[in-house]
Amino acid sequence: LRSQLVGVVLPDLSNPFYPALVRGVQDQLGLSGYHAVVVNTDADRDQERELIAQLVDRQVDGLVLITFTLSKADYAALAEKGIPFVVVGRTEGFDHVHTGDYAAALEMTAFLLDKGYDSVAHLAGPAGDGSPAAPRLAGYRAAMRKRGRRGASALVIHGEFTLAGGSKAMAELLDSGARPRAVFCANDLMALGAIEAARARGLRVPDDVAVAGFDDIDAASLVRPRLTTIGHHAGELGAKAVDLLVGRMRGDDRPPADVVIDFELKKRESA
Repeated sequence: LRSQLVGVVLPDLSNPFYPALVRGVQDQLGLSGYHAVVVNTDADRDQERELIAQLVDRQVDGLVLITFTLSKADYAALAEKGIPFVVVGRTEGFDHVHTGDYAAALEMTAFLLDKGYDSVAHLAGPAGDGSPAAPRLAGYRAAMRKRGRRGASALVIHGEFTLAGGSKAMAELLDSGARPRAVFCANDLMALGAIEAARARGLRVPDDVAVAGFDDIDAASLVRPRLTTIGHHAGELGAKAVDLLVGRMRGDDRPPADVVIDFELKKRESA
């Protein structure tokens, strides 16, 4: 007996990237007669595990998972229950759909160095097996290594994927006495918070410090200066995840799929 329901597990509905992704999920599910049940976890491990368990108990037919704390062992345990699922993010061994976060971060960091910013700091998101923060940080570090930039010119501060998280991380960076010429932030909300923190200290963007982000949320092109960022289509991520999931729910038993969507470096005034 089918419920025609699909659980969608998200870390932060207040981040504009995720409602856009949910829209892609819902539109694609509708084509196959399914409906979405959306839950927000605040990227908290206990919440992620509890809400997934509740969705399974309510007999959803499948799951679209965007989780920051679950491990491969957690996914394996879920697979043993026989519930089809697709992960949005990089997770080897299971169906997953993702942007080339590593390649995008490497390209952005190289772009900033090529623009003549001799020191580039990175405001990284929270660590976790499923968090996009890890491959974005790895891409940043790889670009810095390739250009021989280490030590004082390669600075990393971790923070939450929020406006407040970006503002706090930027304040920590500037208060440490470091004064990088550019700051690459792990998402756009962090970048907008970083710009606020820079301005609060009398710094001009990009004249005193350039700022770049990742996601290209709507606000990125509305703020002044407009935000240089990595654009990738949230709705496409959601739709591709559903394509995989519907196949699994209909009995597709091919090996786990790794689907990568394109990204584009959006060159604007903030860097």
